[in-house]
Formats: sequence, structure tokens, C-alpha cells
Amino acid sequence: MLNVLIVDDDTEFTQVASQIIEILGHDASVANTLQEAFQLLAFTPFDHIFLDFMLPDGSGLHIIDYLNKQSKIPYVTMITGHPSVKGMLAGLCGPKVDYLLKPLQREDLEAALQRKASKKKAAARHVASLHFGCLIGESPAMQALYTMIERVAKTQANVMLMGESGVGKEVVAQAIHRQSQVQGPLVATNCGGLSKELIGSELFGHEKGAFTGAVAKKEGVFEQAFDGTLFLDEITEMPLEM
Repeated sequence: MLNVLIVDDDTEFTQVASQIIEILGHDASVANTLQEAFQLLAFTPFDHIFLDFMLPDGSGLHIIDYLNKQSKIPYVTMITGHPSVKGMLAGLCGPKVDYLLKPLQREDLEAALQRKASKKKAAARHVASLHFGCLIGESPAMQALYTMIERVAKTQANVMLMGESGVGKEVVAQAIHRQSQVQGPLVATNCGGLSKELIGSELFGHEKGAFTGAVAKKEGVFEQAFDGTLFLDEITEMPLEM
């Protein structure tokens, strides 16, 4: 019997998937956000994690990053309903990382849970292939990317990351942040997911009583990322006046 964690904001999917996993004779826990997942991971060891690539509070890759720092790494199956990120997920596959595209069938979940443990040497080779702790690949294009990351990380310049949805801009932002060796955190915010009325407060914060409904002081993401890195995702979706 395996202890399985499902991390996905699609409640209909998590309900069906957890029922299937329990029918197969395993224990299933559910988290709908990164925060909920980290709370469960802090106290419970899991054998297998079904992990959504895109969550309301960030990328599922943050959990991959967290797991790689643990002594015992569970199997991870990345899941997504966005075919456009298929190529990126395939590039993440290693001894303990796989991927599936929605919609999933019972057979897909069962096959994923039946994976056998890989040899320790294969796992060690996978870890060694990571660049900046989060990027994989040895092609000329990736080598050029690594060189560019090293160059910009040494400067105080702002960096614009351009590319189609799903190519991994947030992963590259993580790599730049790590290579820069700044002391502060990496803070990411989705500019396209904020309304015109709230985006100013999200970016710059507000004081208690600044407007109706401001019941407490709020730190904006610029302040949260002090001495660190601020990643403004989907910045072209921001209202023009901002």
C-alpha cells in the first residue's frame, strides 16, 4: 500500500482520482494549493505525488525543488491539462519524475503507481544533470541559455523573459535568482490574474485604513522581494497605466 498525495486545484479531478487510488488499495491525501501541499509534506512522508503543473499560488515546480532537498524523494507524476507544456514536462523526466496529460483514466493512475524504484546510480546521474538546481538539458540552445543566465545574474539589471506560454520562463527566473546569490527571496506574482482595482495594492501594498476594506497593513510584492528577486509573470497583461 502506498501513501499518495494529489496536488491539483481541480476539485472534481482530485475527488475522482482519490477515489480511484483508494479503490486500488492505497491511501490518498489531497491539496488544492502549494501552501496546502507544503503543510502536508512537512508532517507526512509520501511514496508518490500526483502534481499539477499550474496551481493558483504558483508552479508545481516549487514542490519539485523542495523534494530535491529532502533525504527521501518520492515518485512524482506531473499532470496538466495544457498540451502546450508537454515538451517542458518531458524534459523534466528522470528516475523519479514522470508526466501525464489530462484527461486521465483509471489505467493511467494505476500504471503510474506501479512504477518500480530506479537504481541509486540513475538517481545520482539525474541530480548531477541539473543546472542552477532547476534546469535540465545539454543541447547548444540550453548551453547558450546557461551562459546568458550567468551573465545577467551578476548584474543589477532588470531582465525580460519572453516566450510562449509553458516554455519555462518562471523556471529561468528561478535559475537567475539562484545564480545571483542574493539574500532575499524569490517572489512571483501573476499580473494577468489581478483586477485593475487591486493590482496597485498587490504591487505596492497599502496601509491600514487607506481605503474601504483595508482592515490591515499589506506588504506589496516589491517590499516582499527586498534584497531578492521579483518575478512579474504575464506583465504584458497588466493595465497600461500601471
